[in-house]
Amino acid sequence: MRVAFVGGGNMASAIIGGLVARDFKRADLLVVEVDSNARTRLMSAFGVKAIEGPGEALAEADVILMAVKPQKMREAAMGIAPFIAQPLVITVAAGIRLADLSRWLGGATRMIRAMPNTPALVHAGVTGLFALPGVSPEDRDRAQTLLSAVGATLWFEHESDLDAVTAVSGSGPAAVSSWGSIRALRARSRSGPSSARPSSRSSAPRARASCGRRSRPRAAPRKRRSACWRVRR
Repeated sequence: MRVAFVGGGNMASAIIGGLVARDFKRADLLVVEVDSNARTRLMSAFGVKAIEGPGEALAEADVILMAVKPQKMREAAMGIAPFIAQPLVITVAAGIRLADLSRWLGGATRMIRAMPNTPALVHAGVTGLFALPGVSPEDRDRAQTLLSAVGATLWFEHESDLDAVTAVSGSGPAAVSSWGSIRALRARSRSGPSSARPSSRSSAPRARASCGRRSRPRAAPRKRRSACWRVRR
């Protein structure tokens, strides 16, 4: 599997580092990065090929992983569009919907949106994944291979639920809690919106007025009993 990263920032570096640690072939990894310092760092740290801009080499990639900042995604996508055929496209940019990215790429249909949370930067995160209908089971396996390099992966059935993944972070016991929270979120996305609607009124029982004559609640039960005794006398 040949993978081209568009963008060589922190998340791309984390994924590349995780893949290299798992003995993924360095020759099958390519990075497109405009910043010369970032290119030098990636080549030095991981031994991968890094180029300044999109070119014919992108046509050989089986997977294009978009890892640029959200505000630069449109420009980056339109820049690589002339050089790619129909590869699997994975995006890790927060807030960029697949419908928009597909349009910028000229109508791509094999697309997966991945949302890693912050601990993924140290290979201890959880990544939520959502695929368009045109994505095959083999494409899903490829996405899991890449994103599992930075932690656990979990598929969602609704793209909108991915945004909640970024709020889940931590390690150790907190990671266990995070994993459970994300699993619960996926279960909710499968079952659809809950039929139970939040009530506009508080569900807590109303406090009763002490002795039927005082409507202002007192701070402690002992004081309320004392006040009631005085009223009864």
